[in-house]
Amino acid sequence: MRISVFDIGGTWMKHALFDGEALSETSYIPTEANLGTAQMLDKLVQILQAELEEGPLDAVGISTRGQINPVSGTIVYDPPEVFPDYMGTCLPEVLQKALKCPDLPVIAENDANCAAIAESVFGSAKRFKSSITLTFGTGIGGGIVLDGKILHGDRYSAGEFGMMYMPDESGIPVHWEQLASNQVLADNPELWQHRIAMGIASVIHVFNPPCVVLGGGLMEDQERFFNLCREIYTLLAPGFEHLTIASAELKNRAGMLGAGYLAMKKLKEKGYSQL
Repeated sequence: MRISVFDIGGTWMKHALFDGEALSETSYIPTEANLGTAQMLDKLVQILQAELEEGPLDAVGISTRGQINPVSGTIVYDPPEVFPDYMGTCLPEVLQKALKCPDLPVIAENDANCAAIAESVFGSAKRFKSSITLTFGTGIGGGIVLDGKILHGDRYSAGEFGMMYMPDESGIPVHWEQLASNQVLADNPELWQHRIAMGIASVIHVFNPPCVVLGGGLMEDQERFFNLCREIYTLLAPGFEHLTIASAELKNRAGMLGAGYLAMKKLKEKGYSQL
C-alpha cells in the first residue's frame, strides 16, 4: 500500500508516505500561507506528481487546519487572515483535476480529528474503543473518537474545546484557551494548571470517556503533565475517577498517521483488494 499523506499547518506542511502501518520519507515544507492557497496547493501537486512518476499511489490523505466536510473534502471554514481563499476549497477536486487523476481517492480531515484517530489506532488510546484527545499549545484543540469513529458534529466542528467559556478574574466569560494560554503559564504556572484541570475535568464529566489523551507542546514537560493529572483526579466526581489520562505518544506524526489511516479505511470500504 502506498498512500501519500500531508499535514497542513499555517507555517509548515509535513509530508510522508504511509504503508498502512508506518510513515517513511518524512519532509517539511514551508506553507507560506500568506501567499495564498493556490501556491500551497501547487506544492502538493508537485510532490504528488513526482511520486506518481515513481509508481502508482493508492490514495492521498490530508490532515489540515480548519473545519472540514470529511465527505466532500471541502474547507467549510478557516480564518481568511491565515489562508486567503482557503475557505470553500474542495481539496479532492482541485488535486484530482491538477494531477489528471479523477479516480485517485483523496481524503481530507481536520488536523485535531486526525491526531485523535491516530492516537486511538496507533498511540496512547489504542486499548480503548472511545477516547478524547486534547492538544495544548498556542491554543487548545481536540478531537473525539466514539466507538472507533470521529464525532464530527452537525457542521463538522465538534471538539472545539478551546472555545468553552469560563469566567476570568472579573467574572466575565471568555474562551478557555484565553485563560490557559502560554502567557498565563509563564506568569502564573499554578493558575494555569488549575484552569487547565478544570476544563479537562469538565470535558470528562460531559463525555465520560475511558481515556483522555493530552498532547501538544505544553504537555511534553513530564513533571507538568503528572502534576496536572493529579489535580484533574481531585476534581472528578465519584464514578469518573477510573478513566485513563495518557500522554500523547505520536507527537508531530499524529496528523499524518491519522490522515493515512482514514485514507486506508476509505479504501477498505471501497473493497481495496490488498486489505
